[in-house]
Amino acid sequence: MAAARFGVSTCWRSRSIADGERLAEAVAALGAPGVEIDYRIGAAQLPRLLAALRNLAVTPLSIHAVCPAPEGKESAHVAEAWQLDDEDEDARGAAVRGVAATLRLAGSLGARAVVVHAGMVKMDRVIHELQKLYDEGALDAPEGRRRVNELKIARHARRGRGVDQLIRSLEELEPVAREAGAWIALENRYYLRETPSFEEMAAVFARMEGSMTRYWHDSGHARAQANLGITPFEAWLETFGRLAVGVHLHDVDGYTDHQAIPAGANGGVDFGWVAGRLPEDALRIVELSDRVTEPAARATVEWLRMKGIA
Repeated sequence: MAAARFGVSTCWRSRSIADGERLAEAVAALGAPGVEIDYRIGAAQLPRLLAALRNLAVTPLSIHAVCPAPEGKESAHVAEAWQLDDEDEDARGAAVRGVAATLRLAGSLGARAVVVHAGMVKMDRVIHELQKLYDEGALDAPEGRRRVNELKIARHARRGRGVDQLIRSLEELEPVAREAGAWIALENRYYLRETPSFEEMAAVFARMEGSMTRYWHDSGHARAQANLGITPFEAWLETFGRLAVGVHLHDVDGYTDHQAIPAGANGGVDFGWVAGRLPEDALRIVELSDRVTEPAARATVEWLRMKGIA
């Protein structure tokens, strides 16, 4: 019997359902055999969630670091309290310890991958400017392309030693990942200032060949970045698809991601194209916003099955 590869992330309801058992029941009701445990799950919530998943015969396939969520984390909207690419050694060390704990949790559950956010370049938040250019239809005009390039150059100038620090962190996590038997799955991101960029992802894999660090493709992030003029949609999987251990599946309306599938609106994801460039055993995880209703979430799971993507 083939191992499960299709699941739904608990992020769909982890903001609104605090009880782990009820959360497991809500996610399991969508009908997928597997689950990704997301970074909002705290230490008090986790045991009831895991017990309920066992009772419901739902398999943990992946975990989104950092899990369980660190106490005192400032925002539930971000995965990490500290960043693997931080130039401050105390902060970087704390980030490594958080991901290491998540890897050990994955190993204890038999989950195959830990999804990781690498960090962020210390620059101004420019997403609203890019979204305004998109709304005005100006991104493809000469001035729009010039402005996007200016912002990319500004990002490059501010990134400092971030890539080297990220690689150092991944090297420190390597023995933990090997002992746990779980991949460190580096995810492509949404915002321009987040790391790794496409070029930085290439630099990481050039240095980490043969390691436990692999690629995690987020279909919605890739589409939104393309729609905002940052990175072509096809570039990520054409370059890193052979290294992909999993994918987050969600649709996009313009630059609004984590939509139900199919969104059927502006600049949505070609999921058939995505699936065709993934390794056969890559995990397929539906990652929906909590704004998505239960009928729409259930329809998403059914659509992916009907199309043979699940």
